[in-house]
Amino acid sequence: MAVQFTWYDRKHGIARYTFIGDWTWAEFYTTYVQASLECTVVRQELGRFDTIADLSRNATIPANILSHITRIAERPRVESNLVIFITDDRWLTALYTVAAQFSSRVARRYRMAASLEEALDIIARDRQRQQVASA
Repeated sequence: MAVQFTWYDRKHGIARYTFIGDWTWAEFYTTYVQASLECTVVRQELGRFDTIADLSRNATIPANILSHITRIAERPRVESNLVIFITDDRWLTALYTVAAQFSSRVARRYRMAASLEEALDIIARDRQRQQVASA
């Protein structure tokens, strides 16, 4: 399957979706529904989980991305605190930049990274900020 879900670090609540090559929206939704059950458990255990969506392995985005973003946003789901997209795709980065300018929710919950290391650093900084804010 071209969309895979694993725990990068279940103990610390870091989920990872890996998109490989030509994937389909049907593959995404199937994987997403299956992963939601596990994410619910982890969120209950830890109070938080973060998601890395790794598009760095030559993933191509299927058609109709805007309609699917809307559909995903409307679905009942377990919300991760952050969703970090790993990609060097200029079009996706531009789409994110525009969306973040118009939506504080997008700017707050979604980030872009060039590598796994950068994604993990973004998560670590957000968790540290959250700890300081709640202290």
